[in-house]
Amino acid sequence: METREKDRLSMDKKRRHHYVWRRYLEAWETDGRVWTRIGSGRPKPINPVGLAVETDYYRLRPLSPDDVALLDALVLRNLRPDLRDMAEAWVSALAMLHGAYLEYEAGRMAPDEKKAFDIALNNVIEDLYAQIEGPMNPVLDALRVGNAAVLDDSNRLFDFATFLASQYFRTLSMAKAVTPILESIPSDYHHSGAVWGAMRLVFSFNLAASLSSRPGALTPLFLDAPAGAEFATGDQPVINVHTAGVSLQAPTQDLEFLYPLSPQVAILLDATGPRRAASTRRSPNEDEVARYNAMIAAESSRQIYAQSEQVASQLYAGMPLDWRS
Repeated sequence: METREKDRLSMDKKRRHHYVWRRYLEAWETDGRVWTRIGSGRPKPINPVGLAVETDYYRLRPLSPDDVALLDALVLRNLRPDLRDMAEAWVSALAMLHGAYLEYEAGRMAPDEKKAFDIALNNVIEDLYAQIEGPMNPVLDALRVGNAAVLDDSNRLFDFATFLASQYFRTLSMAKAVTPILESIPSDYHHSGAVWGAMRLVFSFNLAASLSSRPGALTPLFLDAPAGAEFATGDQPVINVHTAGVSLQAPTQDLEFLYPLSPQVAILLDATGPRRAASTRRSPNEDEVARYNAMIAAESSRQIYAQSEQVASQLYAGMPLDWRS
């Protein structure tokens, strides 16, 4: 593509914001469609371009001084020093835009400046996630065939940790879980959307730093679906199996990620358990696959994705888990 054409496209205002990577969902495609169940409706085959999309979902709202104060009280002062420096850099960058945002809101910008600022508010986070997703095609392709050696390179390992952590925190399901908590904090001044937008970034990059620095945290246990079974996924495709179906406020020190990679393969990544020295494979039975699918459904906000209509019809977003009893 010509450089001029790339520049033009980069200035287009992006309003369709994906919170699950489209290329990831293509692993569930049949003839270009993914069997999707939205809420309690009947499953339908849908092009993945239209899945896990919200209008203006990542539109940036710069941080006010009150937002920064709340972030400091809730997050920043509780971080260890090396992670705090990185988090404060993100918060400072978002806070620096607040003055310009007030000028924009008041209509005191020149027309061209206002248009450019408006586009930037919509595009900057969407573009950031696109950059995080960019290097992941060969990584996910390798993991789908059981090749964990793709993560031996330290730079690629960090890229994967950033991708995984970002996918965990960027979803609509996570936003719906966290923003009511922020809104319940007594204050007439902070904006819960702005605060969560910053927290989402801080949590993602802090988790990525922790995962990539802890030996064994990203060493996968591969799960191979048996014949006649398949893994589903949802609009919260990365979940902590220790909190699936439980309130976000329930305390836990355990973090083990389940991430379906395709209908045939999923991985478990135990970030807090005993160190896994090497990747291993396991073949869960059909009941275990159904349990993992139920966990994904319980954590999803609205949409469930499967390769077959039959599996999609067995699950619905937010379904309760009865296997805990």
